Amino acid sequence: MSDELLQILQVDPRRIKNAVPLLMEFKINPETAPFLVSSTTSVLWVRRPHAGRVRAAIRDVGKDVLYREIVEEVFHMGTEAQWGNAVPFTPAGILQGVEHLRFYNITEIEILTSDVLPWELPETVEDIRVEKVPWIPDGMALIVPVERDFLGALWFLDSDRLLAVVHNSSRALVVAWNGE
Repeated sequence: MSDELLQILQVDPRRIKNAVPLLMEFKINPETAPFLVSSTTSVLWVRRPHAGRVRAAIRDVGKDVLYREIVEEVFHMGTEAQWGNAVPFTPAGILQGVEHLRFYNITEIEILTSDVLPWELPETVEDIRVEKVPWIPDGMALIVPVERDFLGALWFLDSDRLLAVVHNSSRALVVAWNGE
C-alpha cells in the first residue's frame, strides 16, 4: 500500500554510462495497450508498440507533476473513448470505479485521495483502504490496484530525472474527478 501511482524503479547507472539519454526504450506486452509514456514536455499516447517496444522520454520534472499529467490525461482519454474509467467524484462514482476494476478481476484495490473523502463509502466498498496522497487535488480520487506494477512504472535515473510508462490505463486506473 502506497501513495505512489506507479511502481517505482531505479535505472541501473551502468545502463546510462557517461551520458544521460534523452529517451529509453522498453519491451512491452502489446495486449496492455494503449500506453501512456512520458514525452519531452508532457505525456503521449502510444496506441501500438513498434516491434513490441515503446519509447519514453526522460523528464526533468517532479514526480508529483508527472503523476498529475498522467491522471488528467487518463481522465480525458477515458471520457473521450468511453472506457468507463472516468467517473464523477461522488459515492456512486467511487462505486462505479471499484466495479470497473473488479470487472477486470482486479480485487486488491486502493483509493487514493487528497484528504478524507467528504462522504461515507458505499457499504460494498467500505473494506477498501483509502490512502491520503499529497499530490492529488481536492475533488479527485483514484481507484487503483494495490499491485502498481499492473498499471505501469516510473523510473528514476537520478534525483532530478525520471520517465514513465503506463499500461492497462483503461482497465486499472479509474479517475473520480469533479473536473476542477
